[in-house]
Amino acid sequence: MSGPRQKLPAQIALVVLAGLAVALLVFRLGMYERPASPRADAAAAPGARSSDAGVRALVLSVEGEVQRGTAAGPWMKLAPGHLVRPDELLRTGANGRTDLSIGQRSRLTIGAASEVKIQELTGMVHRFRLTRGQMIADYEAEGQRVLRVEDGRGEAVAEARSARFSVLSTGTAIAVATSAGEVELRSHRRAVRIAAGQQAVAMSGASPSPARPIPTAVLLKIANAATAGSDDVCAEIDGQAAPGSEVTVDGEPVQLGPDGHFRRKVARERHKRAAVVAIRDAAGREQTRSVPCSAPPAPIRDMAIRFPSRRCNLRIGRADGADPRSPGSSSVPPSAAARSDFTGQAGCNAATTGCHGLGGDGLGAGATRLFDGHSFTCSQLEWVYLTAGDGSTAPRVFRLAP
Repeated sequence: MSGPRQKLPAQIALVVLAGLAVALLVFRLGMYERPASPRADAAAAPGARSSDAGVRALVLSVEGEVQRGTAAGPWMKLAPGHLVRPDELLRTGANGRTDLSIGQRSRLTIGAASEVKIQELTGMVHRFRLTRGQMIADYEAEGQRVLRVEDGRGEAVAEARSARFSVLSTGTAIAVATSAGEVELRSHRRAVRIAAGQQAVAMSGASPSPARPIPTAVLLKIANAATAGSDDVCAEIDGQAAPGSEVTVDGEPVQLGPDGHFRRKVARERHKRAAVVAIRDAAGREQTRSVPCSAPPAPIRDMAIRFPSRRCNLRIGRADGADPRSPGSSSVPPSAAARSDFTGQAGCNAATTGCHGLGGDGLGAGATRLFDGHSFTCSQLEWVYLTAGDGSTAPRVFRLAP
């Protein structure tokens, strides 16, 4: 009996050792990752980190309508806690905005009516393409890492290592306003440094403007340039804004000239009383103004043609009472009693088919033409008789009376 009892502890020890060997094998094959060798680290690009592939932008907050998507994929609603990856797009509605964090020390805000593409997120570069709208950055230094914000075409780039600044992209310009630190704006082989309290703009296809102080107030001057009332035009907006600003009229973008001047006609619509002009400048400040519509032409409810003479007489064509068929004559022809008393072009009888009017074609519907006219005055009352037609039949006689 003593033999089996002496072997039992040894058997238990063998089983435990076998279990530990199996556990170690599973750990080495399935879970353990060998550290990179010094040679592999030296072969990597200077400053590169193995965590580059894991850099993400974290969504901190969302207001209004904000969506995420890709160039080929569908758009989905963005929510706090989402991670945004390179090659993804973010877009905001008219009242939308979202805040992102990159690491522990930097924060980006995408304003309303904006679209941004995340181009690159690595340990050295955070690169975004602002196709339209506004981005505000609060970016703190972390080694040699930089933030780059491009315009929609990639022609102009705003770059900073440590700064608080705003970027506005309109499709025809990119404007940068710096509140702290320094930002470099590059375009067409030229660069300008924008210090705190300054702003600069790069128009599409042009070099950046010199950095200038940020205006104390939003620049927006507007007026209705419509000279007379119109049934079709509510207003013709003539305005001036700071170059690089974003201006809309009734929600539609308006292109500004290099000097900030703009002009836009606004169609008249039923119940429309004014045109709404909105502006967003490089510093992110916004302002909305309204321009009242011009008064429409007064509707014609009645028409009267009056002549200065109070004599009871007949006048044909001329105000001096002379018969135009006898130049220089002061005689007064008899009253018109029939269509044949009226004449058209070349003196043709107005009662004859094919007699063309004195004014030719193009008056009224059906190519109606005026052939001739007579006026009668008596006791301070006036009547005007006109003949008109389209030339295919005998003219008709119309009377205009007070």
